[in-house]
Order: sequence, then structure tokens, then C-alpha cells
Amino acid sequence: MELLNGGVGWVKVERKDHTYELQWAPLTVSPSSLSLSAGQTGTCTLSGGTGVYTASSGNTGVVTVRLNGSTVSVTGVSAGSATVTYSDNGGDSGTVAVTVVGSDPPLAVSPSSLSL
Repeated sequence: MELLNGGVGWVKVERKDHTYELQWAPLTVSPSSLSLSAGQTGTCTLSGGTGVYTASSGNTGVVTVRLNGSTVSVTGVSAGSATVTYSDNGGDSGTVAVTVVGSDPPLAVSPSSLSL
């Protein structure tokens, strides 16, 4: 395999009757980390690799994950840290570090009126 700029490689397979050249690019994600508020959704985009992608949350109490094609949607559930793991069916995988900050509760004032 010959690696070109950016880690793209070419595989050349020679058979008796034909030569095949296949392009391969490593599995990558952008961005590789997210910072969200509880209730907020951020996205990451997968590229390269082979075949169908998968993605999962390492802590569904902190973030949930939805995958649509190559777009990973990550939604903050509660304050904390979590790791989102992504992979392709070629066996390549990686992670996205996610930090979720809690949302502030609504401001409550008691009593609601005051007479002077």
C-alpha cells in the first residue's frame, strides 16, 4: 500500500487477467471533542473508513447518540463527561470526548410581590 498526503492510500491488486487499484482513507471524525449544555445537540461528521458506520454513547445518562449516515448527533442529557465511540465495518474505530454542563434551573423569587 502506498500512502499519499493526508493518509490516503492505494492498494494495487494484480491478478492474472486484470489489475485493480483501490483507494483507501482512514476513518476520521471532525470535531474530535464536543462541549454541550444539557438539552443541547451537537454534531460530528465521520469520513473515510470502509462500509457502514456505527456510533454509541459510553454513558447514556450524560449523552445520547443518533447516527444518520456519516453524521453523529450527540445530545447532552445531564452534567458530566462521556465518550462516544464510532467505528466502521472494517474494524477501524475512534472516540469523541464530550463534556456536558448542567443547565441552570429557572430563577424563582419568593414572595412574587412585595408591598412597601
